[in-house]
Amino acid sequence: QKVTESKSLEPIIQLSIIVGKLIHESQIERGLNSAYLSSANESGTAYVQQQYIRTDHQIIELSQYIKSIDLTLFNQKFREDLLSSQVIAIRIDEIRRDILSKKISVDESIDWYSEHNESWINLLKHSSEIIDDPEYMQLYASFLNFIQGKEFAGIERALMVNVFTDDVFRRGKYE
Repeated sequence: QKVTESKSLEPIIQLSIIVGKLIHESQIERGLNSAYLSSANESGTAYVQQQYIRTDHQIIELSQYIKSIDLTLFNQKFREDLLSSQVIAIRIDEIRRDILSKKISVDESIDWYSEHNESWINLLKHSSEIIDDPEYMQLYASFLNFIQGKEFAGIERALMVNVFTDDVFRRGKYE
């Protein structure tokens, strides 16, 4: 029976792995963008653009996987979250252009990437609702907690890059 259950969980597990990799690359991108926007010069442009390529690779992998799975396996809330995440992600090229031209603030950049990542985390949360086995659910919950912990640390890291670059804590900004 475990083999059958694990086979039926395969779409969730694979989706979680791919979304986790996208969130990871997006977290790196958020941090690099924070450093780039905080700096007075353009020296980090190449690093930022290289990261965009890595994140784009994960976006493509996720898009291809989503097209290959039967979305009826998931509940309505999952499908709504998927659409919401995709709508947010559509803006990534616009956000990147604004970052490279420094037309967006560090805070706006961090906020957008945090919203983007949170939308994908919410998708993972709702995909867990079809897991019936308590053992698998416990493992999945651990994975979600890990992803969320990484996200909180990533937000802090991006904020602190700005603090160290400016060499000042601004009152109320990091609450």
